[in-house]
Amino acid sequence: MIKSAFIFLGSREGDKVNMVLTGTKDLISSGFNASDIIKKAAEKVDGSGGGRPDFAQAGGKDPSKIKSVFEFIEKTAMRIIGSA
Repeated sequence: MIKSAFIFLGSREGDKVNMVLTGTKDLISSGFNASDIIKKAAEKVDGSGGGRPDFAQAGGKDPSKIKSVFEFIEKTAMRIIGSA
């Protein structure tokens, strides 16, 4: 069983980017907010998103910038892991 985790999935389909993000309850209780994170990720691909602290989704219009989303998510993961 996984104690602490967040899961990000991102895909490119044609000229669109789709993303989802979720996190475990212990991360949420320590300040993790999937909605806030996904909104920032979506801005990087000219998109928008939102949801709840435990689950959020987003879309974008510029798949050429998807690498910057994964870099942002990686940095965010390292920050979260470092503070856990």
